[in-house]
Order: sequence, then C-alpha cells, then structure tokens
Amino acid sequence: DIKDLIATLFAGNAQMDMYKNYKNLLLGDGFNNKSEKYIKMQKYINMKTQNKYNFLNMFDDIINTKYSSLINNLVMTYRNSNISTIMLLQYGKLLSKSNRANANNIIIFRSHNMETKKDMIDVFLKDRFIRMGLLKGNDMIKYYDEVTENYGFFYIHNGAIPTFSTHRLSL
Repeated sequence: DIKDLIATLFAGNAQMDMYKNYKNLLLGDGFNNKSEKYIKMQKYINMKTQNKYNFLNMFDDIINTKYSSLINNLVMTYRNSNISTIMLLQYGKLLSKSNRANANNIIIFRSHNMETKKDMIDVFLKDRFIRMGLLKGNDMIKYYDEVTENYGFFYIHNGAIPTFSTHRLSL
C-alpha cells in the first residue's frame, strides 16, 4: 500500500516549491555522506525487522551516483530488502552499464535537446528500433519525437518476459 511507503527524494533542488505539497516525502539535499548513511540505515532496519518496511529512494538528476558502490547495491541487491530505487535522469549514460542492465522498468519521456535524444536512443532504444526496421539515425529520432509528443513515452520492462511498448498520458 502506498500509504505505508517511506519515500525519500534526493535532489540538488529539494527546496523547490513543487516538492512542498508532498507532506509524506522526505527530502535529501543532494547525495552525500549523510545520504549514504541514511540508505545504509534503511538496509539495517529491514535486516533487523525481516523486511518489515517498504522504502523508496528517488534520485532527481544526481549526477555523482554513476560509480557509487551504494547505488550499485541499491539497484542490484537492496531491492531484495524492500528498498526500491527510482533514478530520474536526463542522460542514460549517467547510470552505470551494470545498473542499466539491472533496471526492471525504464520510462523515457520527451526531450527537446538533440544530445539527450541521441543518448536515450543509443543507451536504451537503438536495438529495439533496429528490430522494428528503423536503421538510420534520423528515422530513429523522428520516431522518438512522434512517440513522445503530447506526453507520450516509451516503456521498457526487463523482466522474465521483456516488454517494449509506447504509451500516452491523458492530461
């Protein structure tokens, strides 16, 4: 149940007004030694309570996480301790290759920046586009733009039965 979720947002801009409406959201100022201790405490609590609590850690454009062993643990093993992780990134390459490979769910929304589009295509979408018959970079970018306009997005699920689909939010 979402009301039982202990959610924390680590963001370099946690003071922004858009976060103030979420009274149950804990805010961390960036990602630093205190953040690491906090996450390790989550693991310790669940180790001592047989995974009683459901923790969610969200990282909003925290760029110094790529080579963090703690982030690697969060993505690859802490999920088995009821500790979930959401990474909100502008560039897919800000997440290490092993963490990208272990991500269960990936959602890609629109970007207006050509460099960001190329990065997302290269990191997450290119092999899927090629299987669809999109072989040229310009065709891939055109399809990316068509799917992501008007709140559209790509959804990738890397589970036992992999899924690749497109969707649109109705706002």
